[in-house]
Amino acid sequence: MGETIFVLALLLSMIALGISVIISLSEANVKALLSAGVSFVLLVVLSLSPLYLEYSKYDRKLLSFDERGELIEHTVAVFESVDYFCLPTSKFRQDPGREYSLYLTGTVTPITVNPKARTVTYKVVSEVVDPNKFFSYGDFRKKTVKETVDEINWRVNYWIQEFNNAKSKEVAEFYNPYDMDQVLEFRMLVQGYMNEKLSQTGIQVFLVEFSVK
Repeated sequence: MGETIFVLALLLSMIALGISVIISLSEANVKALLSAGVSFVLLVVLSLSPLYLEYSKYDRKLLSFDERGELIEHTVAVFESVDYFCLPTSKFRQDPGREYSLYLTGTVTPITVNPKARTVTYKVVSEVVDPNKFFSYGDFRKKTVKETVDEINWRVNYWIQEFNNAKSKEVAEFYNPYDMDQVLEFRMLVQGYMNEKLSQTGIQVFLVEFSVK
């Protein structure tokens, strides 16, 4: 309560000071001052507000369910008031160097027919291709972009482990990541298995590369 009174007093003092200055200025200067003043007041209010704002950007969308249960897109979301969902777009997944990304790595060390152990490492990147499925599958918590990325990665990591266990025999046959036929065949193996398992969640994975040691 004390903090609220202080904020209101500060704003009223600023308004009073502004009015006294405006009276002594020309019309052109008044317009410029009013524009700057409004921007400053909004900045102060937002900085002191407990509300968390999220903005729609080139690499993310802000969505929520309407009364019919359909996802609609927003420009700005106040996360404290409505269950908004922040969805990374294809631009987001194209940047593997960000703090939290959709690039994940799987490693398999199968025994080959030679016989010898060969470690096959592969990298996949994920994308939500069906937002309605993704956000209606599981819980309905509001999600920031980091929470959405964490959930996508958790689901994909689960099926990476299942793929490693189920397909280790097939993976043992791949030995040359410079052979485009092997690259295409490995891509079909990974994407075919994982995208079938992930189809209920609205997520799709794409093989980026594989390597052998």
